[in-house]
Amino acid sequence: MKVGLMVTGIGVPPGREQNVSGHVQLPMRTAELLREAGDEVHLITTQFREGYVLPNVVPDSSLVPLHFVEDGRRRGEIGKQNQKAGYHPLAMVGQLRQILRLIRDLDLDVLHLFGMDRMSRLAGVLRLLRSKCPVISTAYR
Repeated sequence: MKVGLMVTGIGVPPGREQNVSGHVQLPMRTAELLREAGDEVHLITTQFREGYVLPNVVPDSSLVPLHFVEDGRRRGEIGKQNQKAGYHPLAMVGQLRQILRLIRDLDLDVLHLFGMDRMSRLAGVLRLLRSKCPVISTAYR
């Protein structure tokens, strides 16, 4: 089975590679378990700002390919989420198109999104846009 796992915001400032949010740890562990079970796993994440790096929990790209899409969300700095949550409309359209293209090009059997309520909404919109595969979401509280 070909499984896509999507999590946003995995980039971290240099020096924080060991200090990783649970929202990143869960999909990385899921990728590991799926690979051990014989599934082909692809990680999808949003592009992160210049100078940021991948945390150490991200599997080697030779084992689990990593794909980047635009980030359609409004975000603040790490640890300073004081900005009103929302979307950038044009970037959101770009993000949706890029995700749908990855689903098609990678021939995914399922796409699993991990995150907060915005990721669940994104899953719903992907289904409304007739995603080629089932789209599910795990929402954190």
